[in-house]
Amino acid sequence: MGTGRMGLVGSLLGGLLPACSPAATPGGGPVWPGFRGPDRSGVSAEADWSTAWPSGEPKALWRAALGTGSSGVAVGRGLVFSMGSVRGQDTVYALHGDTGAVAWTHAYPCELFPSNHEGGPAATPALDGRRLFTLGRGGQLFCFEASTGRVLWSRDLVKEFAATLPVYGLTGSPLVLGNRLIVTASGRGASTVAFDTSTGDVVWKAGDEEASYASPVPFPEGKQTDVLVFNALALVRFDAATGAERGRHPWVALAPNKAYVNAPTPVVSGDTVFITTGYNQGGARLRFPAGSGAPETLWKAKHPCAHYSGPVLFQGHLYGFDVDNEAHGKGKLTCVELETGAEKWARADLGWGNVSVAGGRLLALTREGELAVAEATPAEYRELARAQVIAGPCRTEPTVFRGRLYVRNAKGELVCFDVSGGGVSAPGPQSR
Repeated sequence: MGTGRMGLVGSLLGGLLPACSPAATPGGGPVWPGFRGPDRSGVSAEADWSTAWPSGEPKALWRAALGTGSSGVAVGRGLVFSMGSVRGQDTVYALHGDTGAVAWTHAYPCELFPSNHEGGPAATPALDGRRLFTLGRGGQLFCFEASTGRVLWSRDLVKEFAATLPVYGLTGSPLVLGNRLIVTASGRGASTVAFDTSTGDVVWKAGDEEASYASPVPFPEGKQTDVLVFNALALVRFDAATGAERGRHPWVALAPNKAYVNAPTPVVSGDTVFITTGYNQGGARLRFPAGSGAPETLWKAKHPCAHYSGPVLFQGHLYGFDVDNEAHGKGKLTCVELETGAEKWARADLGWGNVSVAGGRLLALTREGELAVAEATPAEYRELARAQVIAGPCRTEPTVFRGRLYVRNAKGELVCFDVSGGGVSAPGPQSR
């Protein structure tokens, strides 16, 4: 049960506001709201952080043991939130940001889902004002009072929507759009569900496909914001207010064990979307028409071919790992021009892993826990720093926020490093 000892005040944003607005808790300054940041792009505007590491690696402020899993972090008002699995139970953690000491925890039974990988929770908590939302692989959805861990409401997606869980369970991070919480539920007639953030009531449910492993993303158009869901069989665009389907593009990636693995999160740029999956499926850039309708394919190619962690888009270029065969560790870090799909450069010495961009710098955390930082430029690969920052395997993107770097491995170690450069700026969308 929750045992909170820190204060966290704030209020929810009303209505369906564009998610690309800089995230902030009213009266409490900026927050890192969860998976891939304020607009789910994986790009932060935070520029004043340092790669000048005197000892050859960043200074560790604290380490925490969370249990098995690949859940990332949400950060706000002095707390760091994440999840892990220990002895058949998922645990939601709220840690003191300065020390890593536990502020509160909440545990519930959930199987590990270790098939072909480490298992444990993989969805990242979503922080919205005074509320925190979490999703377990077994469909356990919770809304907590972020300061105390008190459960405000909860839903069991399997029991309530007769969900058919995919092979690896539910891993899509919940998405907050104003007063809606969008979740990939995997139920018949409820492949995607929108809940009221205050009450947990169902606002709408839609779709019949099984969920895959990608997280839903906002898709702004004019004054409204739709939502894109990359399920087991297609990329689907929904009206975020009503759940009405507004377009779809079939896309299937089938693993040797017959699991559907549309896992990398779609990358949005204006009215276009880039999708990519592994197992030789490759990638494609699509353009959705205004209003509704099926998207047109602008280009499609065998590469880049992401496996579970997709690229990030910065100033017209995609940066990410192109993986030919995960089982044998064959991959390369690439820069690809979004407009044409042309590869600008590639590095084969990093294998494969997860990426993010902060202040125009690319962070690549390999599966083995090595972090490489380079300039995010298509001109060439210009490395600024490299260090072994954590033991592998790693399946979680590195996060830079307020002068701190967070990395996590699948065994459950979360490390907070000091990378402050004398001052920090608020997170927010970069020019993409």
